[in-house]
Amino acid sequence: MRPRRLIVIAVTGLALIGAGQVWRYQHRDGCRAYVPAAGPLVAHAGGGLPEQTYANNLEALDLAASHGFTMVELDFLVEEGRLVIGHDADHRSSLDPAGLMRWLDAHPRMSVVTDFKSDNLAGLELLKQAAGTRIDRFVPQIYSPQEYAAVAAMGFPAPILTAYRLPDHGWQQAANALPLRAVTIAYKRRALAQGIRHPVFLHTVNQAVPGYGLYTDCLIPAA
Repeated sequence: MRPRRLIVIAVTGLALIGAGQVWRYQHRDGCRAYVPAAGPLVAHAGGGLPEQTYANNLEALDLAASHGFTMVELDFLVEEGRLVIGHDADHRSSLDPAGLMRWLDAHPRMSVVTDFKSDNLAGLELLKQAAGTRIDRFVPQIYSPQEYAAVAAMGFPAPILTAYRLPDHGWQQAANALPLRAVTIAYKRRALAQGIRHPVFLHTVNQAVPGYGLYTDCLIPAA
């Protein structure tokens, strides 16, 4: 094998290892500190734990509530027709929908922002059934303006349009015409906020960014 090919293989292998390390950091490394920040905050994936992010579990929810959050985001999946809490098949939560409803009953100030990693409309239909009279405690995220009418017809509160599945352009005018709660964009795409008339949240951010709402692991509401 030629030396140049060996170099290419080695560099590629290192890149894949690095990508794996980034994935492990995102899903396993926790919060070394919790920093108070002003402005609207959403506890991402239930909120970061000292040893883990993306937990989506009861421990994370309890910690977020103790920090003074009133809104948490949770990841959901539909698997074989069942509603599941978790980021993906390898990161399912120990918390089930019935347990989540009991937790909401015990924390009347809290609301949940949904982030479905599978079909959004099918998932929200299942969540509506599970929530019953608690439907107003859930703020659905939609992934395109075209989903708005169907979600509104389900009876959920005004949704948040999250743009991570959308291109940079072509959806802003439609979004501005809808009665959305907010629009959420990735931090690195925050320049798109200039064309949005709704409140704008950035994800996922662990340092203060004035002028925006933030989805965060390790920031906490200022007293």
